[in-house]
Amino acid sequence: MDVNVRPFNDIATFCCAVEPFLLAQEAKYNLIVGLLTELRSRGWEGRYAGPPLMVAVEHTGRVVGVATRTPPHGLLVTEMPNEAIVPLARWVQTQLTALPFVQAPVATAKDFANAWAQVTGQKMQLRHSLGIHRLNEVRPVNTVRGAMRVANEADLDLLASWIEGFNHDIGHPAGDGEACARRYLARQSMFLWEDNGPVSIAACGGMTPRGVRISCVYTPPENRRRGYASALVAALSQQLLDSGRQFCFLYTDLANPTSNHIYRVIGYEPVAEFAEYEFV
Repeated sequence: MDVNVRPFNDIATFCCAVEPFLLAQEAKYNLIVGLLTELRSRGWEGRYAGPPLMVAVEHTGRVVGVATRTPPHGLLVTEMPNEAIVPLARWVQTQLTALPFVQAPVATAKDFANAWAQVTGQKMQLRHSLGIHRLNEVRPVNTVRGAMRVANEADLDLLASWIEGFNHDIGHPAGDGEACARRYLARQSMFLWEDNGPVSIAACGGMTPRGVRISCVYTPPENRRRGYASALVAALSQQLLDSGRQFCFLYTDLANPTSNHIYRVIGYEPVAEFAEYEFV
């Protein structure tokens, strides 16, 4: 199969070229779709270390794969023909000397990681096995004490600490929790469950044409096993559906059976499995 690796410099042009391919599987590729939506509306300046890398893989003029990166983060890659993997890795290597990670559907992720290791000499290792889930309707959950509210400036220090706790739990660098919290607060997209004080957090973002992603679900250890995260995610999901979203998405660590179970109880159904390989 002859494939063409086609880079783009203009975000709007890139979106027009790849959105039909991505939106055919909107839930599966919600992370890339949401990222492109945000880049198109807000740009990358002030949010990322440089302009995004944007690539379409084409066969006979038709898009058969997409890859994108917002530095300093890793590369996000869709499923694509196996014949496209090595040409994509070689092209990316002409733009970058190193990558922190690649995230893609399981088979594509492994193939790209192998190709990248061969092209660059970086070593690869599996960092996460991820499940993408979609919810169309919230199922009732057991009554849990407390209620949801939107976070505000008075919550800044707590949010910064809990965001860093969330990153630690999922094995990501701690980053700047305060800066991340401020972004959520500016968009009013971080929510708390309160039961005589805050006990759990969750955020929303990554809008797609019909959906929205829930992320940063975190309960500190002393408040766990009481149903707070389940209640918060259920309440937030319902609010997002009531606002006009047709469905909600979220990612889970497939190695964590507890979180996978509680989200299934709420109504989230598995859509796809992804893998994340880091390079060292």
